[in-house]
Amino acid sequence: EKMESKDKFVERLDDIVYEPIFKDVEKIIFDKIGYDIDMLKVKSNSQGYVYPRMIFSYLCREKGLTIERIGKKINRNHATISFYLKNFESYYKSDKIFKILVDVIVKDVKNGI
Repeated sequence: EKMESKDKFVERLDDIVYEPIFKDVEKIIFDKIGYDIDMLKVKSNSQGYVYPRMIFSYLCREKGLTIERIGKKINRNHATISFYLKNFESYYKSDKIFKILVDVIVKDVKNGI
């Protein structure tokens, strides 16, 4: 029973501390490209979904969220989020579409949140 109450406490803490950060990042992505959190959770590995997830993960990580917490938010495991983060820079340098997306979404973030 103690474990259950600890889990509930941790969940509540997540809501209070981390949910506002997620909401900020979600709003930026939605405002820029029209993707909401449900679209980031879609089980698809096409560029149209992976690139926004990579950017979401990058922005959340920049704000101090853990890889595990980010993964849980978009229904991905920590290895996937690690892959996104590890490869972010090389995608940015080598993929024109990814670079444009990042520039459109992230530019305001660096100034804003």
